[in-house]
Amino acid sequence: MPSEVTAELLTRVPAAFHAGIDDVLLTGLTAAIAEWRDTRTTAGGSAILVDVEGHGRVPLSGGDDLSRTVGWFTSSYPVRLDVGSVDLSDVRVGGVAAGRVVKRVKEQLRAVPGDGLGFGMLRYLNPETAPELAALPAAQIGFNYLGRFGAAEAPGQRARTGWSPANDGATGDGVGGDFPVLHALEVMGAVHDLPDGPELMLSLAWPEALLDESGVRALLDGWAAMLAGLVAHVSGAGGGYTPSDFPLVALDQSRIEELEAEVPGLVDVLPVSPLQEGLLFHALFDEQGTDVYVEQMDLGLDGVVDAVALRASWQALLDRHASLRAGFRQLPGVDEPVQIVARQVVLPWREGDLSHLTESEAQAEAERLGAEERAQRFDLAAPPLLKVLLVKVGENRHRMVITLHHIVLDGWSLPILMQELWSAY
Repeated sequence: MPSEVTAELLTRVPAAFHAGIDDVLLTGLTAAIAEWRDTRTTAGGSAILVDVEGHGRVPLSGGDDLSRTVGWFTSSYPVRLDVGSVDLSDVRVGGVAAGRVVKRVKEQLRAVPGDGLGFGMLRYLNPETAPELAALPAAQIGFNYLGRFGAAEAPGQRARTGWSPANDGATGDGVGGDFPVLHALEVMGAVHDLPDGPELMLSLAWPEALLDESGVRALLDGWAAMLAGLVAHVSGAGGGYTPSDFPLVALDQSRIEELEAEVPGLVDVLPVSPLQEGLLFHALFDEQGTDVYVEQMDLGLDGVVDAVALRASWQALLDRHASLRAGFRQLPGVDEPVQIVARQVVLPWREGDLSHLTESEAQAEAERLGAEERAQRFDLAAPPLLKVLLVKVGENRHRMVITLHHIVLDGWSLPILMQELWSAY
């Protein structure tokens, strides 16, 4: 694959779908095989069973630190992948179907428990599960993404280190010629960092008695075309989340896409705590009356106040803390309420200058403005649930009125937030 396409496959495409390069490569492969079957048989189908081989260096449930280990802990596990009923020609050109197949295959891969790390033990070491798994159909396709490699020899490397990596094939074949073939089709991908940029190498290997070279080459070309289509799709602002990106809540794909359309810059969907659920219930129960969980803090500031810097400091806190960018909703068809976090929200900021009034008049007007702020109910679905009023009441004298909802801040977190505010200011 050309370096410009490879760079997009390594960066923009996975980032757009919150996926990994393996997800992207397997999506392209599954779509290519489905298309390849359609041209060769009328009963091909869109699903494939593939053995996915990986390095096995995934986070373990026990929290074991693998950072001081070297090498591969090779894992292999079968997974059924299906792009579904989509227009595969639309995938090639980067249309809407390209996004659908990535999301579908990504979710099928995420459904594998523990990244497949325990399959080998269940298949070969567990006396109860081994016979059952052995009786299941074996995958005819093997997939392995080898990762990213440096150039075969960087300029001056031998002089600096005394050695350099051998070229492919210089050390002989990896397995003996009489070794049984594990799959009818072995699929591999590897990225090589070259002087002109990274290049993705796609390779297919097969027994000559099973497949002909022209057919396999057509499949390989189709795989490359599907991957190029995914790059084109992302270039047109494609991408999005899938249910596995929000594991703490029960949302299907259609609901997630509705939220993405409603909430620009959606970054997370989380459950609410029991206390937050109670506060949300009371706020929604009587939307016409006063929300008793709206709180207000009125601070007197003596000395020169840089209003621009103060406002920027407040905004920095919203940018730093996701909880301050959360809105709260009861979604149709979802049992529990959720909090929806946006990537960026703008702090509601209001300024007033009462320094032309007498002291008593200025203080009275400031009180009125503060009461006005508090009387305006928050829409709990529209973050931030925090707003600031800065009023100048005299020469080098201000009042900063902070109005907030208890659902996002309490007596413990508010003092910490204020410390961060003064540090930022």
